[in-house]
Amino acid sequence: MIRRMMSGVSLLLALSAFDLQAATNNALLIRNGYVMTMAPGGQDLPQGDVLIRDNNIVAVGKNLEANGAQIIDAQDKFVLPGFVDAHSHLWVTTMRGQFRNGDGKFFPVSNRLAKVMQPDDIYIAMYSGALELLSAGITSSGDFFDNIQGPAWGDAGYKALNDSGIRAIVYYGGPDKTTQKSIDIDHLAVLARQPHGRVTPGLGWRLPRDLKNEENWAMRDREYRMAQQNALPVQVHVSGDASAMFDALIARHYLAPFVTVVHATDASEAQLAALQKAGAALAVTPLSEQHVGYGLTRLDHFHPITRQGLGIDGNSLAGSGDMFANMRLAALPP
Repeated sequence: MIRRMMSGVSLLLALSAFDLQAATNNALLIRNGYVMTMAPGGQDLPQGDVLIRDNNIVAVGKNLEANGAQIIDAQDKFVLPGFVDAHSHLWVTTMRGQFRNGDGKFFPVSNRLAKVMQPDDIYIAMYSGALELLSAGITSSGDFFDNIQGPAWGDAGYKALNDSGIRAIVYYGGPDKTTQKSIDIDHLAVLARQPHGRVTPGLGWRLPRDLKNEENWAMRDREYRMAQQNALPVQVHVSGDASAMFDALIARHYLAPFVTVVHATDASEAQLAALQKAGAALAVTPLSEQHVGYGLTRLDHFHPITRQGLGIDGNSLAGSGDMFANMRLAALPP
């Protein structure tokens, strides 16, 4: 259980990512930290060690020995699992500061700037965004990459996250938020067939803007079935006309264990019950949901959902890649 829970160990404020290839015998020993395993039924170790070998946690305890391992002294620091950013948009990282006034609304500004971004711009934004997450103790991200204007854009983002050292699912999306065009299914299929390391592909899926447009639904269904057939995880936004969108997912039987619904701040009890019954997951992003007016993110409202997580939703929109800020806001009493 500890190995699973601590698959991405962070030495808070001191160690976010580490290249074990540089360590003798591919071993790293973190000594004398306050170890928080976060395992169900587990206990904190006020002065404990964590031994990592070949990118796997092999021991957690006191006074561990590891001949030849590189040693990091964690005295007066916390050692705990790396945070998981359940939903983000790292390609907007370099737009920080553009949403600061009445003329700088997030969606019109980001949509306008997205159109002129080139593959190199995508790489810089996603690479720097991932490094920011790592520096804040976030070692895994679900990145909804919805500015893929062609294969070169998709490859640039995929490479950026691979190069950064973060673990991530790249939810492959198109450049058209009006949902009039399909994503590049062929390119996503190429990525799905490639060997995967820390970064793996998924589908960044969008519902039709016009929920009564059956032709658009047919296009969306092809994307969904492609992801299903290739065992790819799916994320889908439920915001704006959220109630109707959620009802459409239920009525068309799209909720499933490989699907994560994002936002849904005003979901009804019946809708959340349907999500739970289907085994689907939920990602909420308290800071960004406040910024763009999706409503109050209340954790007690989502209590019935077993599979749920917090997301940053883009470092520039949230202000920073700070999971603690999201947790503080989400934990405020109603």
